[in-house]
Amino acid sequence: AGQPGSSPQELFDDFMEQARETYSGHRRLLRGVSGAPPVTAATTADEFAAAIASAADAGSEVASLPRASLAAYVAELKEKAREEAAEMERSIRKQQRSAIEAFQGALRGLMGATLTSATTWQEVAAVVSGKAFASALAEPLQRQAFSELHAEVKAAEDKEAAAATGAAAGGGEKEAGGEEGGERKRHKKRERRRDEGSDDDDERRKRKKEKRDR
Repeated sequence: AGQPGSSPQELFDDFMEQARETYSGHRRLLRGVSGAPPVTAATTADEFAAAIASAADAGSEVASLPRASLAAYVAELKEKAREEAAEMERSIRKQQRSAIEAFQGALRGLMGATLTSATTWQEVAAVVSGKAFASALAEPLQRQAFSELHAEVKAAEDKEAAAATGAAAGGGEKEAGGEEGGERKRHKKRERRRDEGSDDDDERRKRKKEKRDR
């Protein structure tokens, strides 16, 4: 209990501590009730209270527990049930993911290079029929595994095709550039020859003029 001169915060903390201790005692009583009904996500506090009243001995402490404690206990059990369900779902999904990846790996190994983007589910179903790795996975999950794998194979093929197209285009540009460069060189060579020829003509005309002058 709060001492004289306690601050409002101290009084509140004392109250909450006492409430927790009280509820802890009520929880122990409820857990000890034989035949207490299971609590599900749909269970209401009123339903639980009625079931507890029927299961508990008349005049017992449990029968006289405040409704707030019953409601808190139901909420606690429902939260625990939700957590357990979520954990179970995560575990199931993890197991399914492992099974799907195992199926995909086995299918790759079984079909090898024959597994392409043109491969259909019907072809795969015929190949895996009766195989142990396939029987471990329900057909809907087999289809999911194949769909994922098919998308990966197609993406790899598209990437390879794009790379090949890029390489071919690059080679063509290089060849065209080589031809263009060769033509420029030949043009310059012809120009040099013309220039040299022009110089020779000038020299010949000059010598002829000198002879006439003599």
